[in-house]
Amino acid sequence: MPESKETEPSASMPGNSDKQARLPPNEDYISRHQLTNPQPTSSQIVQISEFLPVLDQDLYEFFQEITSEIQKLGCSRAEAVARINEAWGQVDFETNDIVYHEEPKFWAYRHYYEEVLSWDEGADRSNWKVRDAPPPGSASWTLKEEVDV
Repeated sequence: MPESKETEPSASMPGNSDKQARLPPNEDYISRHQLTNPQPTSSQIVQISEFLPVLDQDLYEFFQEITSEIQKLGCSRAEAVARINEAWGQVDFETNDIVYHEEPKFWAYRHYYEEVLSWDEGADRSNWKVRDAPPPGSASWTLKEEVDV
């Protein structure tokens, strides 16, 4: 005659309210895993390697425009990205972030010059002080600087 196996009563059974309910191992793992590693929805977050902040696609494109504007001021793409990373590397951006309230050129000037003395397109910027680039080897430099030979 086969041995009968007794099962431990669950907490949901009457008279067992003092016992803790147990989840099967897989369900327990999945719950803890999902809590510590939430999965973003498809429209939420995309991690792009050259920029340190976590960005959605729209912010990534906006950062690309800022990068392009900084390059127009006289630095390489690697330095432009490093300047953005230095300023915003630790910022948590949201989909409708306040950063959108200004044009890419505004942010480019803010990241490139120590002080923006005029927003006039024809302003003489030859005497404006340029901010120091982030220190070489810092985490802000995510792209290699191209060296002309």
